[in-house]
Amino acid sequence: MRIRIAWDWGEIFARLDDTPGARAMLAALPIRATASTRGAEVYLSAPLRLRPDGPARQAVEAGTVCYWPEGASIVLPFGAAPDARRQA
Repeated sequence: MRIRIAWDWGEIFARLDDTPGARAMLAALPIRATASTRGAEVYLSAPLRLRPDGPARQAVEAGTVCYWPEGASIVLPFGAAPDARRQA
């Protein structure tokens, strides 16, 4: 599954694994969100309330699309490994 993430001056495309969380994200599209950064991560508020479907990964590679249940946010790490997040 591929999604497009766009903003006023650009866009990127991301690949989602075929997981229950990714399917829920896909079903909620399009999502309009305000982005914020914290460290080497971009956070997008998302109108999703996903429950973990397994243990959260403690570290993921840059470019992995994640969901952070505690903050109801889609997280896009672009640098060093982030804290525990749910991979989508």
